[in-house]
Amino acid sequence: MLATALFESGHPLDLVYPSAALLLAFGATLIYRVVFDEAEQRVLRDAMARYLSPTVSRWVLEDPERLRLGGELREMTVLFSDLRRFTTIAHELPPEVVVSLLNLYRGDMTERVFAEDGCSPQYAGDAIEAFWNAPMDQPDHARRACATARSR
Repeated sequence: MLATALFESGHPLDLVYPSAALLLAFGATLIYRVVFDEAEQRVLRDAMARYLSPTVSRWVLEDPERLRLGGELREMTVLFSDLRRFTTIAHELPPEVVVSLLNLYRGDMTERVFAEDGCSPQYAGDAIEAFWNAPMDQPDHARRACATARSR
């Protein structure tokens, strides 16, 4: 009504600018959300990849509600692994060699744990703790842990 009156009086409103501003704001908001949501999901996937095998990560991401605070009572298999004579070796080698050795060992063991769909939640010095049958059910969890321990 106001636009019509202004048009008839010789002062037409330019309706392109408000529409363009609205479209631009919508586009910018959409791009912002896509970019930052993707970045957030990438951070989450990267964090999960440090502790969960790809199979377990996909299982969790399919339905995050599966993870509940408070935990649950279940039978699990836990593998504890460390390097024999590590303390003696660590005192004999330069620090950068010790760190390199630890990184190689942790990387190799993590690959072995993940190959059997285990979770590797904790590193302490040269010790690695891995577990099976959580958060995803794995009826053959003991076999998986033994296969990891026996792999070379």
